[in-house]
Amino acid sequence: MSSILIKFSSKGITVEILYFDWGEIVVADVCEVLRRKGHSVTVIHEDIGYIVKNPIIQKKLEEQLDKKKYDFVMSCNFLPDIAKAAFVKEICYISWIYDCPCNTMYTEMIRSPYNIIFDFDLDEVKKFKKLGVKNIYHLPYGHNFKRVDKLIEDNKGNLENPLYKNDIAFLGSMYEKYDVSEKLSVIPPYYSGYLKGLVRAQHDTPGGEIIDKFINSNKADEILEYIKFTSMDEAIATNKDLLYFIISKQIDAYDRMNLFTFLTGDISKMYNVGIYSTSTGKRIDKVNKGVANAYSEQYLVYRASKININWTVRGITSAINLRSLNVLGSGGFLLTNYSHEAYNELVANGCCVMFTDLDDLKEKCIYYMEHDEQRKKIAKRGYEYCKKNYSLDLMIGKMLDIIEKI
Repeated sequence: MSSILIKFSSKGITVEILYFDWGEIVVADVCEVLRRKGHSVTVIHEDIGYIVKNPIIQKKLEEQLDKKKYDFVMSCNFLPDIAKAAFVKEICYISWIYDCPCNTMYTEMIRSPYNIIFDFDLDEVKKFKKLGVKNIYHLPYGHNFKRVDKLIEDNKGNLENPLYKNDIAFLGSMYEKYDVSEKLSVIPPYYSGYLKGLVRAQHDTPGGEIIDKFINSNKADEILEYIKFTSMDEAIATNKDLLYFIISKQIDAYDRMNLFTFLTGDISKMYNVGIYSTSTGKRIDKVNKGVANAYSEQYLVYRASKININWTVRGITSAINLRSLNVLGSGGFLLTNYSHEAYNELVANGCCVMFTDLDDLKEKCIYYMEHDEQRKKIAKRGYEYCKKNYSLDLMIGKMLDIIEKI
């Protein structure tokens, strides 16, 4: 790898960054903080969604890199075609992962010597290090306090608006798009029943231990004999990885279906429940307030609502997800399911409350609705702790420090 000669900490030195925007929700905040630190950011855009291969990206980047000298290329989440362009042009490619699993990492280009990868999930960092990936570092995401504090201050009057104010709020969909039944339709009934039981068991169990043990079992090998995965050029994902992704999506869909049943059931008769979702349905529509804009409205919901529920997807086995940080950074009270880092960092420091299953969630919703002062103290502690330890400015500063030392 070509050494990076710029000293990021040196005053008066501007780093030239070429940032690739693929339509992700964090682009504006990341670029804002980089510029706030005095660096020059050129953004090029291609709305590609979650796909592994798109030659248009490589072509766009190479053309832009020919026009101007940059110190590095950057994106949020890893895109193989950016890595290819960086390899061709011999320039460092910085990626910051905030989805897990990030399927686009499972390609040969993850091993390019020009990559520097930051991943918010510690378990995933360990996994890729075992696969021989160099220059991958654990770095949680952060919250843009400077922007969101001002947003909330400027919208104080809107915090009483019924559109944003709820007793209990949840942002997210039912994951209807996660229907993988076609992939599993070739499995004999015995194994289909086994997988259904696995999904139910993992739904009722904090963490991801059940699915992890299954993937490494003989039963997974037996099931894989019936599934034919389409091989992709340059892919390094094993059939077990692909089966893991499928089962994780099934569990996520099952989790969300049960959560929506909970939110639209008895709890909605007891309290003012607000769901912000693209999902529709007779029961959901009664409490569905539509989609909250990710750049502005979501933060007003978090601040105005008494309880904010977070349900981290199963693919995130360790990390604190972005939604949790955004709830806390908005001064909201967070009631979340389990993840290792959330438990060790947030719960251990009294920043939020964690539930184990839907029965526990119901009990804690009732308890904290009846204990206003305790709930407000936890929310205040969460805001202050995250402002000190999980600001986007702090995290990007750590990222630049690491890059400087490589």
